[in-house]
Amino acid sequence: MQDEWRALIALPIPMSSDALDRLGEMVGPHRYDGQGKLVGTALTIMTRPGHNLGMHVTMTLMKLGHVLVVGGGGDLNNALWGDLMRAYAVSRGRAGFVINGAMHDSACFATGDFP
Repeated sequence: MQDEWRALIALPIPMSSDALDRLGEMVGPHRYDGQGKLVGTALTIMTRPGHNLGMHVTMTLMKLGHVLVVGGGGDLNNALWGDLMRAYAVSRGRAGFVINGAMHDSACFATGDFP
């Protein structure tokens, strides 16, 4: 990983945004440090609670280092994602997921290093 990206990961998120003139995008290597920081280019979608078709489509558009950010309405009745989607994302070098919704296969995420 480039030294510049190591330094960027060490910064608080608001400082990173300010340093990039709030361009809305960070492109380059990614890393999850296990301490709650996830760095990568965000692809964002909104979906109905429990409806993950948009996630499947967006995952095919993601590139190395992208982070999928999903507004799922916070619904906990139907899982939006699980281990199969995680495995697909990991195999293609995606950086992680940020999802406001339910998941299944939580043990895979708790013991793994994919954020």
